[in-house]
Amino acid sequence: MIIPIDETIRIKGVERCWQLQKLKTVKGELKWKPYKYFNTVALALREAAQREIRIFPTEGLAEAIEACNLVTLKYAKIFDDVGHEGT
Repeated sequence: MIIPIDETIRIKGVERCWQLQKLKTVKGELKWKPYKYFNTVALALREAAQREIRIFPTEGLAEAIEACNLVTLKYAKIFDDVGHEGT
């Protein structure tokens, strides 16, 4: 299973774990490269969301709260999209 987060980050399920992967250029070719591994998809999603909140460009508490809300809505949509893939 592959869960796209954005254009450069995704979660991929492999036989024994879940991977957070980044799209990188390797020898002039774009390739997905794992950079973190998790036992559950929930842990991988949590890390992806926390990462996005950490790097969100904000100044001050009000903007940080808004960033959390925006990221939460984005991940709720990802969960919804994944839940409806087979329908």
